[in-house]
Amino acid sequence: MMRGRATRFLAALTALLVPLTACASIPEESDPVAVREADERNSTLEATPPPDNLDPLALVRRFVDSASPASNHEAARMHLNDLQARQWSPAPDVLIVTNVDTIPTPQPEALPDGVQMVTLQADRVGRLLPDASFRPEVGEYETTMRVERQPDGKWRIATPPPEIVVSRDAFSSVYRSVPIYFLDHDSTGVVPDLRYVAAQPASTLPRRVIDLLTAGPSEGLRSALHTAIPPGVHPRTNTSEATGDGALEVNLSNLGTVSEETRWLIAAQVVFTLQKVSNARVRLQEEGMPLLSDTQDLRPTDLTTYEIDNMPRPDLGGLAVIDERLKRLDSRADPVPGPAGSGEYQGVRAGQSPDGRWIASVTR
Repeated sequence: MMRGRATRFLAALTALLVPLTACASIPEESDPVAVREADERNSTLEATPPPDNLDPLALVRRFVDSASPASNHEAARMHLNDLQARQWSPAPDVLIVTNVDTIPTPQPEALPDGVQMVTLQADRVGRLLPDASFRPEVGEYETTMRVERQPDGKWRIATPPPEIVVSRDAFSSVYRSVPIYFLDHDSTGVVPDLRYVAAQPASTLPRRVIDLLTAGPSEGLRSALHTAIPPGVHPRTNTSEATGDGALEVNLSNLGTVSEETRWLIAAQVVFTLQKVSNARVRLQEEGMPLLSDTQDLRPTDLTTYEIDNMPRPDLGGLAVIDERLKRLDSRADPVPGPAGSGEYQGVRAGQSPDGRWIASVTR
């Protein structure tokens, strides 16, 4: 049954077309409407313990739905016994799964009263890496947990998995996608590097995305993207609205000796990065002084010369991967010429450049 679900899931993925600019780090399932709703709330939802009457199977399912990273994954730790709640030290990345099943695990010998072994089965979706980027994964996931009844009668997990495992639905409800902008290969404009950050608390989102920006491109795009921000530069103060006029103030530490053009590139990276988490004007500073000599507050519309045009030509037809072959989305659905269209590459995802001259294919 698990193999069948994994096959259907993979088949669904192969039918999707991912834009060329995002295929390295973007999962296909993100909801921009839910993101906006989450951004309007400023308080973190308080973690609540499992209901007292949960049986072992339901407890493990709820554990996988506890996606919030707040307070060192406090929501997930509430499902563990006292010892594991204190000692559990999972890996820093997050495994995202779907089609979650929990089943009692048969044992060769009878278990003591108050002990139940539960097997968690699911299909892999991908992994949230420590740099907040997403890496797709496919295949089945299975792990077995020992669940024990506590002296107060509640069931708690005694052997949690060595990594954080969350369901895709729970992940989507807690995390939101934010493009972090870096310089393209020739450092003339900015392009997005998609990351996933916890939506709450919304008041700290600007600072958290600026921290991701100053840390540099994600692992998967490090060889393709650059940054105008010198190494070691970080926000000197919290990124927050300035008193009185509502501008979002970003005060960076000393940049050293950098040209005016480099300062404008830094401004473009910062302003475009913040546009998805705040509608306010951005006030850029260096050690409390204006970053730019001739302007103080900026919006994305002030920096359009640095925005790379990644939209395809309007006359270009769409493409789709069908049965591992790249085909044109027209009335005939002909395969594209070459090995991508013949199936030789065994493609699972693909995209084309904005001018239609190049094709990128993720192969099996």
